[in-house]
Amino acid sequence: MDHVAGRSDRPLALAFQYYTAVFDWPLDVGGKPENSTLAFVPICFELTVLIGGLGTAGAFLLRARLFPGKREQLPVLGVTDNVFAVVTPAPAESNESELARRIMMENGADEVEEREAES
Repeated sequence: MDHVAGRSDRPLALAFQYYTAVFDWPLDVGGKPENSTLAFVPICFELTVLIGGLGTAGAFLLRARLFPGKREQLPVLGVTDNVFAVVTPAPAESNESELARRIMMENGADEVEEREAES
C-alpha cells in the first residue's frame, strides 16, 4: 500500500533542483555539498501538495462538466440571478403530478409548468 499522491512529480522535481543547485546556480552555504538531498525534501512535499490540489480541482471541473467555452443549458428560459427553476422527474402516477403542482403553488411558486425532457 505504497500509494502517495503526486509521486510522479518527485523525479522531475529532484532533477530540476539538482540541476539548479549544482549546474545553474551553485551556492556554497556553510560548506555543505551542492546536491544536499535533505534541502530538496520540503520542495518535493510542497509540489506533491500543489499537484494534488490542482488535480483535485481539475477532476472536479471535468466531472461537473465545467470547462471553458461550454454553453449554458438553462432548463427554463428566463432563469437569472433572481429567478430560479425547480426541475423534478415526472411522477409515475398522474395524481402525484397534481399533488406536486399543488404543493409548489401553495408555497409561493409563480408558475408551474409541465413539459417533456429535451435530449
